Amino acid sequence: MYNFFTAFYDADGELEYDRRTIFWNYVYGYAFIDFVSNLPLEGPFGLLKTARMIRMGRVLSRWAYLGYDPVKLQVFKLIISVLTAGHVCACAYYGIAR
Repeated sequence: MYNFFTAFYDADGELEYDRRTIFWNYVYGYAFIDFVSNLPLEGPFGLLKTARMIRMGRVLSRWAYLGYDPVKLQVFKLIISVLTAGHVCACAYYGIAR
């Protein structure tokens, strides 16, 4: 629900406050990803919940826009990537061992 009311920057670089435009921007952007990642699925289909990770790039680009140090953001992205890869490998090993 939060994304339905969050202003965004349009193609001209201006902040868009119109709720109808915000709604359609969300529907055409991340609504499907949010819908799929919130379905109560189990087993192999549960991997669809990782679709939320797609949004991480958008969050980090917003942080860079807000003035956070780009080097620190790159290090943070690297740490998150390594942790995610390790987690996926551990899950694969667990799945094979079962």
